[in-house]
Amino acid sequence: MDPRGLHLFLGPDRARKLQRVQEFQRTLGVGVMDRHDLDGAAVGRHELIALCRQRPALSPVRLIVIDQAHQLESEAGQMLVEQAEGIAQTACVVLLADWEMSVRHPLARAAHEGVIDVMRFAGREGPTVKPFALLDAIGSRDTIAALQALWGDLG
Repeated sequence: MDPRGLHLFLGPDRARKLQRVQEFQRTLGVGVMDRHDLDGAAVGRHELIALCRQRPALSPVRLIVIDQAHQLESEAGQMLVEQAEGIAQTACVVLLADWEMSVRHPLARAAHEGVIDVMRFAGREGPTVKPFALLDAIGSRDTIAALQALWGDLG
């Protein structure tokens, strides 16, 4: 699968989302000069579209990662969707969002219509332990309980 084009990464698991972005970067052969990390709340629509249309400096394509994508201006999202085919020729745009966007947002509509590739990253399940389980186990010199408090159920 060629990761060029528009991708929406949804969910709270930031570590896995960033790991997937790094995989895209390796797959596409993107160097540091052609990777751009932007904040959705701070980037303007004209700046974003100009960056997406611009030819890469040294790499085959640009990798543009937009954090807080749910805060993108509605017009910026609409422009991304309208120019998705042109963007796929020169860039890979990854939109990071921690939760679902409003159905009125152009990116949410485009994701529903299949224009944007959507990947969901659920939160990691962790073991449920008492807050002081480790201290209690150490105090009572119970090695197995201490290890379980650190790493969850061992058995």
